[in-house]
Amino acid sequence: MPYKIYTYTDPYRIAETDFWEEIKSYPHFCAARTLVNGLISVMRDEIVSLMCPLDDIVNEKVFSAWSKDIGVRIQQYSVLTDLYKKWSVANKLGDNYYSALNHNKSAMLDSLRLFIELGVDPEVLDAKKLNMEHRMFVYMLKLLKNVELFKIPAMPSISELKQIVNKQAEDERAEKERLHDDGTNSEFLQKDLELIDRMIRTTKNWDGMHVVIHGIHQFTPLQLRFIEHLNQLGVEIIFLYNYVPEYKEIYSSWTYIYQQFDAPIHHDQNIKAYVPVGQFQKIGNAIATNI
Repeated sequence: MPYKIYTYTDPYRIAETDFWEEIKSYPHFCAARTLVNGLISVMRDEIVSLMCPLDDIVNEKVFSAWSKDIGVRIQQYSVLTDLYKKWSVANKLGDNYYSALNHNKSAMLDSLRLFIELGVDPEVLDAKKLNMEHRMFVYMLKLLKNVELFKIPAMPSISELKQIVNKQAEDERAEKERLHDDGTNSEFLQKDLELIDRMIRTTKNWDGMHVVIHGIHQFTPLQLRFIEHLNQLGVEIIFLYNYVPEYKEIYSSWTYIYQQFDAPIHHDQNIKAYVPVGQFQKIGNAIATNI
């Protein structure tokens, strides 16, 4: 299913855009917790479905065994230790060289994990003209290709994705309660819980076929894997981000990133300019405009 890309000019008036009614009931996976909190504080009653950081879904749920399980990383580290010893014996490395390799083992593991996350096939890498460290990297990447410990976890089906998203909605409530377990701000807490309970109810009825990915400026390899998988499942992915057309040079990096998805960009036609009013009329706005 093709991607959709929507942009809005005024971050305080997203609910007035010409696409809000279409997307408000879909789960919103955001760039960071800061964006989630900001949207909730500004939009309040207009929010009806789950809003959470994308990485809470990707790293904490879908790829948790790969991203968060320290035991897995320790086992991977141990595998590298054994490979280093075999490499050292086979290539008659000196003690100093072997010690230097061991000293940078964590960096080597990070590099291997990155290539695995990117899905780079080690067979396409030509190691003939590489130095010793790089040849060792390619050698290990090839050896680990079929090692279960170094395989990315299986991706979820639609039904499993629904379970993940519903679990995230429940986790949002639990986290809110945890932050206020001392009983402070009980009135504000109750209002927030009412909002989250609305999210939970809507999310339970989610059909699993549409998601909004909001404000991502740089995609990690695991995020891209997740997005590509959703696309393969037939899930409609709507990218949403802030964009002010008259400052296209400032937003050029966003344009570059999202053109990779080969989808037309729809700019909201209801609010075509950002005109801060009232409490949002700050000196910083005038500075930015003049710049």
